[in-house]
This record gives sequence, C-alpha cells and structure tokens, in this order.
Amino acid sequence: TTVLNLIATAFPSTATGDASPPFLLSSPTQQASDLRMDVLFHCLRFVEAFCTGSPLNQAACFPHVPLLLACIGNGLSATSAVSSVFLNNQALSLRVKEGWIHKVVDIIV
Repeated sequence: TTVLNLIATAFPSTATGDASPPFLLSSPTQQASDLRMDVLFHCLRFVEAFCTGSPLNQAACFPHVPLLLACIGNGLSATSAVSSVFLNNQALSLRVKEGWIHKVVDIIV
C-alpha cells in the first residue's frame, strides 16, 4: 500500500480515476530513454553549479570537457556546463583545444 500511496501523491488525478499515470502512456524503452535524458540534464546542471566560481573545481572538470562536448546538440543545454569550466579562468581558457572550438561553432552554425 505504501507504493500506491506514493503513486497517488505523485499523480493526484489518478486517485480519482481522471487520468492514467504517465508511465502507462509510453513504452518502457521510451521511459528509460526519458529517464536517462533527465538524469543527464541534471548532471550537466550539477557540473555547471560545481564549476561556477571555483577554479579548483574547474580544473577538476577540465579533463572531462570532451565528454561534456559530446552532449552539446542533444537538447540538453550542455553549453552552459562547458562554459562554466572556463568562466573567469584564464589559465584554463588558454588550454582550449582548437577542435573544441570547432565543435561548438559547428553546433551554432
């Protein structure tokens, strides 16, 4: 009954029979894909917050910039996470690789 209470709390309209829970409206594959994209989105937001204003955290994330760049263009707003790695950090900005710039420009164009 605890699970049912959680579902009723999360989806109040289902308790009255007004609508089906969202998880019944899509396939398990689509649900898993949506969940992965949601988790990835929040991970990128975390990276952005983690790096903003902290040169030490920016340096820790710098080796992972190619991974962050791989997320650009997938509708995840990864550009904010990438830019936060370099924001107000001249030392890291001078180490930007030309290919990284091309990747961002290709997405913009």
